[in-house]
Amino acid sequence: MKLKSLLCAGLLAAGATASFAEDITRTIALVPSVGQPGSFSAGWGLTHLMAGAFNDTFTFTGATGAFVDAALVSIGFFQSDNINFTSATLNGQAFSLSSVGPTEVARFNLTAFSGPLTIRVAGIAGPGLANGTPIAASYAGTLNVSPVPEVHTLAMMLAGLGVVAGLARKRSQA
Repeated sequence: MKLKSLLCAGLLAAGATASFAEDITRTIALVPSVGQPGSFSAGWGLTHLMAGAFNDTFTFTGATGAFVDAALVSIGFFQSDNINFTSATLNGQAFSLSSVGPTEVARFNLTAFSGPLTIRVAGIAGPGLANGTPIAASYAGTLNVSPVPEVHTLAMMLAGLGVVAGLARKRSQA
């Protein structure tokens, strides 16, 4: 009788571990942009091999304080290659999510940050399939980092815009 109980407990434990897609944690190095000092970017992708809910974490190294924008995309025409994003955040601030049929898109507009950059993505791999079903569902992302302009650079830019606006106004009055 004990053997039967142990066997049932083992099967339940095996089923419990297969109830979710694998959670993935990666560290990604930002690459300096050519021709734009202080700018960095990174592109990455991953594939979930089991159906179910997931929570992935990406930590970016190589830049800290700057303006950041990011995007995620997944295209899956079949349940076995589909991913539905349920949330995505960059340092705790939410991405805007949109679903267009089999295409899922998450977008993060240009925002100033300081400190390490971490993206967390939650979703369902292989929606509609039994948890633990073997699949190959993937998504990809990009992250762009631009330097925070110095005060004198910003002042010069605003002064230049003022001059251009003044010339345009003078022209329109003539």
